[in-house]
Amino acid sequence: MFGYIALYFLVIFAILLQFYSFKNTKFLYRCYGISYLMIFLYALSNIISDPNLDNSLGLVQRLLQLISVVSILHIGYVFGSGLDGDYEIVVYRKIFLLTIFFVSAIFFLISIFGSDFKNKNPYGAWLAIAGLISLGNFNKKKSIGVFAIILLLMLVNSGSRTALISFSGGLFVYYIWPYLCARRNLYWAVLLSSFILSYLIINFTFTSLGQIWNLNLISQDLSGKNFNSGRDIIWPVAWELIVEKPWLGRGGGIQLSHLSDFDLSTHNFYLQILLQVGFVGLTFVVLFFLSLWQKFWEARYSSYIRSAASIFFAMLLSQNFEVFILQGNIAVSWPMWMFVGLAFGSSANSKYFIATR
Repeated sequence: MFGYIALYFLVIFAILLQFYSFKNTKFLYRCYGISYLMIFLYALSNIISDPNLDNSLGLVQRLLQLISVVSILHIGYVFGSGLDGDYEIVVYRKIFLLTIFFVSAIFFLISIFGSDFKNKNPYGAWLAIAGLISLGNFNKKKSIGVFAIILLLMLVNSGSRTALISFSGGLFVYYIWPYLCARRNLYWAVLLSSFILSYLIINFTFTSLGQIWNLNLISQDLSGKNFNSGRDIIWPVAWELIVEKPWLGRGGGIQLSHLSDFDLSTHNFYLQILLQVGFVGLTFVVLFFLSLWQKFWEARYSSYIRSAASIFFAMLLSQNFEVFILQGNIAVSWPMWMFVGLAFGSSANSKYFIATR
């Protein structure tokens, strides 16, 4: 119930925010434009999908979740662009970090003293986001290294392999950021590598390569879990449904549980989008991600962009195994979108630019 109230509040707030005037709004207008196109596509796909499926509630959820992401991005942008002094921005940043760590600490204590999580990836994602934001508070490389090791150990304790992989990827981008800032081709190659990796992961699961390499046995020895954790069963079923309606999908409100015996999501963001709105919808999503990555490049010397880009890259990696960056368990990604908006907003002020050349 609270989730729906929060979503409705964000939708109203987004409408009001569009009357708020501030500088450098082209990026936000582009984000709103893409989101409105996606909303239209979700609705269109739902209209032409199987009329026997009642997925109207799911459609409303998708629309609210999509608007909530752009709204939080907008709120962060306004918040970041409105900060006037160094003291003020430091105080608000500390409050933001403490909030994330407080929630993460609760999940951490529950994992130790009580019930086991049905899905530990959301907790791990929150911890990874908090860690990558916090790296910006350290000035010395030695301090960053020690803190990164502590975060890695906490992620290992969480039991979330997805969070561990995504945090490692985000940490890699954070460390090589000064080199990426000076090499545009390498910068874009990093993002392209994440999309290629997504394709390879899905393709690997469908083929017999996994059996040849015996990855399940290796994974069981290292982590006590299967390599695919059931995705090798779910993904082929999802792909068969996608191939039947590849262009506009099966409806914006569709879940895999509506069309199969699996009471689960696809556990892959890209397959989920393909199932709902097809390759046309996936194209708009990729354009949205490319727009964000371009904005990171334009503001690459801002003090917050380094952490924000690292978090974004980490979350992209996690979407190979989960669905929460634009839908699903959307609250997991809200801290990332808020911080990305904060980073973009503060980048409009030259005061917060640093020399990372």
